Amino acid sequence: MRPARFVFVLWMVAACSSSPPGHPADAVKRFFQAVETGDCNAAIDTLSQAYRTELKQRNLSCDEYIERWRFQLERVIETQVDGRNKEAHLVRVHIRGRQTDSIIRVEAEDGQWRIFSM
Repeated sequence: MRPARFVFVLWMVAACSSSPPGHPADAVKRFFQAVETGDCNAAIDTLSQAYRTELKQRNLSCDEYIERWRFQLERVIETQVDGRNKEAHLVRVHIRGRQTDSIIRVEAEDGQWRIFSM
């Protein structure tokens, strides 16, 4: 294989398998920061398109949505690749005031890490 073609193939492989910048848990942190400050648009921006559609179908106003999630993120415990889908990550977090940890599923969408389910 010619050197130029080899470099092109490596570039294509990297482009197809690249992850968004940052860490999957960053989307979770941005979500809870937005909720804490009452910035509904910023909170919704961290969600996947499918999750946004689901919320619209529930007919929740922005204020109602923020109130349902007005919890404080105490810490991110760990992040691991979802065993069902290697493109998805499971972010285990501890929410202040809750006895058990929560799992939040994050995937790459439109060049960003976005929350797919909570």
